[in-house]
Amino acid sequence: MPQQSYAKWQTDWQKSPALATLSLRTLDVLNQIDLSDIDRRNTMDAAKANSTGEALNKIRELYQHRSHAPWLFPLSEAYLVLRAGNTLPPEEHTQLIRDYISSAQNDPARRERGRAPAGP
Repeated sequence: MPQQSYAKWQTDWQKSPALATLSLRTLDVLNQIDLSDIDRRNTMDAAKANSTGEALNKIRELYQHRSHAPWLFPLSEAYLVLRAGNTLPPEEHTQLIRDYISSAQNDPARRERGRAPAGP
Protein backbone atom coordinates (compact mmCIF):
# COMPACT_ATOMS: atom_id res chain seq x y z
CA MET A 1 0.00 0.00 0.00
CA PRO A 2 2.70 2.56 0.85
CA GLN A 3 4.45 1.90 -2.46
CA GLN A 4 1.31 2.68 -4.42
CA SER A 5 0.91 6.03 -2.70
CA TYR A 6 4.60 6.80 -3.33
CA ALA A 7 4.19 5.86 -7.00
CA LYS A 8 1.14 8.13 -7.29
CA TRP A 9 3.03 10.98 -5.59
CA GLN A 10 5.99 10.44 -7.91
CA THR A 11 3.73 10.50 -10.99
CA ASP A 12 1.99 13.66 -9.78
CA TRP A 13 5.35 15.28 -9.08
CA GLN A 14 6.61 14.44 -12.57
CA LYS A 15 3.53 16.06 -14.11
CA SER A 16 4.04 19.21 -12.04
CA PRO A 17 4.70 22.47 -13.95
CA ALA A 18 7.53 23.22 -11.51
CA LEU A 19 9.44 20.34 -13.04
CA ALA A 20 10.03 22.31 -16.25
CA THR A 21 12.05 24.92 -14.35
CA LEU A 22 14.56 22.43 -12.94
CA SER A 23 17.94 21.97 -14.55
CA LEU A 24 18.92 18.72 -16.23
CA ARG A 25 21.47 18.05 -13.49
CA THR A 26 18.78 18.39 -10.80
CA LEU A 27 16.48 16.10 -12.74
CA ASP A 28 19.38 13.68 -13.07
CA VAL A 29 19.82 13.59 -9.31
CA LEU A 30 16.11 13.42 -8.51
CA ASN A 31 15.21 10.80 -11.10
CA GLN A 32 18.49 8.91 -10.87
CA ILE A 33 18.91 8.98 -14.65
CA ASP A 34 22.41 9.26 -15.93
CA LEU A 35 22.78 12.23 -18.29
CA SER A 36 25.26 10.24 -20.34
CA ASP A 37 22.36 7.90 -21.20
CA ILE A 38 20.41 10.87 -22.54
CA ASP A 39 23.44 11.99 -24.55
CA ARG A 40 23.98 8.46 -25.82
CA ARG A 41 20.34 8.20 -26.86
CA ASN A 42 20.53 11.57 -28.65
CA THR A 43 23.70 10.47 -30.44
CA MET A 44 22.08 7.21 -31.51
CA ASP A 45 18.99 9.06 -32.77
CA ALA A 46 21.17 11.44 -34.79
CA ALA A 47 23.17 8.54 -36.26
CA LYS A 48 19.95 6.74 -37.17
CA ALA A 49 18.60 9.85 -38.89
CA ASN A 50 21.88 10.23 -40.81
CA SER A 51 21.90 6.59 -41.89
CA THR A 52 18.29 6.83 -43.06
CA GLY A 53 19.11 10.02 -45.00
CA GLU A 54 22.13 8.34 -46.51
CA ALA A 55 20.01 5.35 -47.53
CA LEU A 56 17.53 7.66 -49.27
CA ASN A 57 20.40 9.37 -51.10
CA LYS A 58 21.70 6.00 -52.29
CA ILE A 59 18.21 5.02 -53.48
CA ARG A 60 18.04 8.26 -55.48
CA GLU A 61 21.50 7.54 -56.86
CA LEU A 62 20.37 4.07 -57.96
CA TYR A 63 17.33 5.55 -59.73
CA GLN A 64 19.61 8.07 -61.47
CA HIS A 65 21.99 5.35 -62.63
CA ARG A 66 19.05 3.28 -63.84
CA SER A 67 17.59 6.20 -65.82
CA HIS A 68 20.94 6.82 -67.58
CA ALA A 69 21.89 3.18 -68.17
CA PRO A 70 18.89 0.83 -67.77
CA TRP A 71 20.83 -2.09 -69.29
CA LEU A 72 23.23 -1.96 -66.33
CA PHE A 73 20.45 -1.95 -63.75
CA PRO A 74 17.54 -4.17 -64.85
CA LEU A 75 14.23 -3.36 -63.20
CA SER A 76 13.91 -6.83 -61.71
CA GLU A 77 17.25 -6.49 -59.89
CA ALA A 78 16.72 -2.87 -58.82
CA TYR A 79 13.34 -3.81 -57.41
CA LEU A 80 14.79 -6.63 -55.33
CA VAL A 81 17.60 -4.43 -54.00
CA LEU A 82 15.12 -1.73 -53.02
CA ARG A 83 12.68 -4.26 -51.57
CA ALA A 84 15.43 -5.60 -49.29
CA GLY A 85 15.25 -2.24 -47.49
CA ASN A 86 11.99 -3.39 -45.89
CA THR A 87 13.84 -5.99 -43.83
CA LEU A 88 17.39 -4.63 -43.47
CA PRO A 89 18.56 -1.88 -41.14
CA PRO A 90 19.31 1.36 -43.03
CA GLU A 91 23.10 0.94 -42.72
CA GLU A 92 23.06 -2.54 -44.26
CA HIS A 93 20.64 -1.51 -46.97
CA THR A 94 22.83 1.44 -47.89
CA GLN A 95 25.84 -0.87 -48.14
CA LEU A 96 23.82 -3.30 -50.29
CA ILE A 97 22.90 -0.49 -52.70
CA ARG A 98 26.54 0.67 -52.84
CA ASP A 99 27.72 -2.86 -53.60
CA TYR A 100 25.04 -3.37 -56.24
CA ILE A 101 25.86 -0.11 -58.04
CA SER A 102 29.58 -0.86 -57.95
CA SER A 103 29.24 -4.44 -59.19
CA ALA A 104 26.78 -3.50 -61.95
CA GLN A 105 29.06 -0.73 -63.23
CA ASN A 106 32.12 -2.98 -63.21
CA ASP A 107 30.46 -5.97 -64.92
CA PRO A 108 31.74 -6.18 -68.54
CA ALA A 109 28.81 -8.37 -69.65
CA ARG A 110 26.34 -5.68 -68.60
CA ARG A 111 28.30 -3.00 -70.45
CA GLU A 112 28.22 -5.12 -73.63
CA ARG A 113 24.41 -5.23 -73.46
CA GLY A 114 24.31 -1.46 -73.71
CA ARG A 115 26.35 -1.19 -76.89
CA ALA A 116 24.56 -0.75 -80.18
CA PRO A 117 25.01 -3.65 -82.58
CA ALA A 118 27.50 -3.14 -85.40
CA GLY A 119 26.09 -2.07 -88.76
CA PRO A 120 25.61 -4.49 -91.70
